[in-house]
Amino acid sequence: MIEENNEIIKIIQLDKTTITLIGTAHVSKESVALVEETIMSREFDCVAVELCPARYENLKNRSWWQNLDIYEVFKKKKASLLLINLALSAYQRRLADKVGVEAGQEMIRATELALDNKI
Repeated sequence: MIEENNEIIKIIQLDKTTITLIGTAHVSKESVALVEETIMSREFDCVAVELCPARYENLKNRSWWQNLDIYEVFKKKKASLLLINLALSAYQRRLADKVGVEAGQEMIRATELALDNKI
């Protein structure tokens, strides 16, 4: 059952569990602020972000590609994936420069707040 239903925040009640979903844009100051306000305004048992461990590390370490072993990339036949990631990163970086916030900052901020507040 959906308790609250607006375009950005959805609160879902499943038995005794309340789930708060925050819709965000990956390059948006408003999304970062919304994540901060929401996490700080309520008591949560946990905070989850839609990131695999590798993507999380890439967001935390923006220069990940500098430490990449190119030989391993080609050996594992992942060169096309690398090129796509680099192209996407370049596009997001240009967009982030225009907006003034880094891509994925709302997810990084959510994890920082969760760690800082021991959630």
